[in-house]
Amino acid sequence: MKSDSIWYSNLSTGIFEVDIQHSNIDQLIVLLEEARGEDRIRESLDVLIQAIEQHFKYEEWRFGNNTTKMNQEHIKEHRRILRKYNDIANMVHDSNAKDIKKEIVGMIKIALMSHVKDFDCKFFPETD
Repeated sequence: MKSDSIWYSNLSTGIFEVDIQHSNIDQLIVLLEEARGEDRIRESLDVLIQAIEQHFKYEEWRFGNNTTKMNQEHIKEHRRILRKYNDIANMVHDSNAKDIKKEIVGMIKIALMSHVKDFDCKFFPETD
């Protein structure tokens, strides 16, 4: 199945490492969309959430001393998204993953797209 998930990385922050990580997250979303079977869906979701968590940690480490790029609001947004994704993962682990996969992928995409537009592109301008 061909997926049209390569969207997250289309919003460039202008910071190579961050944009590469966004692209990698895109690929993990594609794997989740294409996953078949309960165990594979759950595993793909867990790997995706781990990658997003590592990405947020990288941003906070890399830009932690620059309060115009990594302010408390940005860090709180990272925590909010991770809480939401962990709630989603718990929901998937407690229910029929195949039945809710499309809804879950949609929620993940919306949250990440909003985060990149509202935080990453704002705080990591391409002219940086």
